[in-house]
Parts: sequence; structure tokens; C-alpha cells
Amino acid sequence: CDEGFLAISMVLVKKLFSFYVRSNIHVSLSFAAIVLITGFYFDINTAHSALFLSVATFVGYNVIKYLKWREANLKESFFKKLKTCFNAVFLLTLGAFFWLLYSSICLDFISLCFLVPFVLLTIFYMLPVYISQQKRYTLRNIPGFKIVSISLSWSGLSTLFVFYTNSIHIETLQGLFFLHQFLFVLVLTIPFDLRDLNLDSKALRTLPMLFGVFGVK
Repeated sequence: CDEGFLAISMVLVKKLFSFYVRSNIHVSLSFAAIVLITGFYFDINTAHSALFLSVATFVGYNVIKYLKWREANLKESFFKKLKTCFNAVFLLTLGAFFWLLYSSICLDFISLCFLVPFVLLTIFYMLPVYISQQKRYTLRNIPGFKIVSISLSWSGLSTLFVFYTNSIHIETLQGLFFLHQFLFVLVLTIPFDLRDLNLDSKALRTLPMLFGVFGVK
């Protein structure tokens, strides 16, 4: 009886952990952590910003994953694993999206304008910027753009956006901290590019595709 209960518990834990990872909850919490690190270094309260940006990350990453599948850029084997929790992820993403809209009302106009470039960066990462003679041109067609866009979005929102919403003037120290976070995220992203070398579309032209595994290492 104890062994059966343990086996059922392990299966449940495995499913919950799989859902936690595949629904991008872990990525969202990681973004919140980086925002909180900015608050720690500059002694400011970034709890609300961390919550807002982590929810935005959750929505953005799940939308991108869905668009990848629609554009046949997500491997079918990966999507089959995702399909087991698709309805739950969809409902959570929809709820998070409406919460995000409601929270955006509380932001001032300039803060919303600050977010626009990052929103457009996310949208046009998958959707075409220009269509000509049945060819679709997206930002991800730019060599190496994937890793730069991720680093720019994470570092920009976790530092520059936080500085503005907390009325902190961007001077040398703040600029260096932004650069530090940009390089930090850039370095963290490289192993994922190596892992996804056989999964990413060739059109992405990630660093491992451009310089090879040995070159990137």
C-alpha cells in the first residue's frame, strides 16, 4: 500500500513539475528574481514591478510558444508533451493577460510608452515585419537576433523600466548595472542555444548555428 501511494505521489509530482516548466512559470519567476535583484542593489521596493513583469513574461513566452507551433517552428514531439497540459496553460495565460490589462491601467502614460518597444520586440519576433512576394520577414531572421533580443528585453525591463518607475535617474552606475545584466542574461542564454541547436529552426541562425558548438564554447 505504501509503495503504491509512493508511486502515485511520484507520478503526480512529476506531472506538476512538468507543468511548472512547460508552462513557463519557472521562466516567469526567474524574471521576477532578476527584478528583485535590482531592488536589492539600489535599495528600492520592486515587488510590484517584479509581479507585473513576471506575469507579462508568462503571457509573452506562452504566446510565442503557441505561435511557434502555429508556424510549424515548434517540434511536434515537444508539442505532444505540451498538449497534455494545453488547456490549463491556455486558461492561466488568458487569466494572466486580463490581469495584465487591468494592471496596465494603473501605470502612467510614459511607463506604458516605455513598455511599447519591448512589446513590439516580442510581437515581431514571430510575426512578419515585412511581406514581399510570399516571403515573410521577421526579426528572428536577423543572424544572432534571438539571443540579443532576449538579453535586451530582460535587462531593459529589469533595470531601466524599474529605474523609471522608481524615479531613479540613469547615471553611470545605473548604466553599468544595465550593461552587467545584459551580459549576464546573454551568457545564461548561450547554453540554451546549444541545447536547442537541433530543435530551433535554421532560420533563427543562433550563435551555435553561425559559429558552431566549439566556436561558441
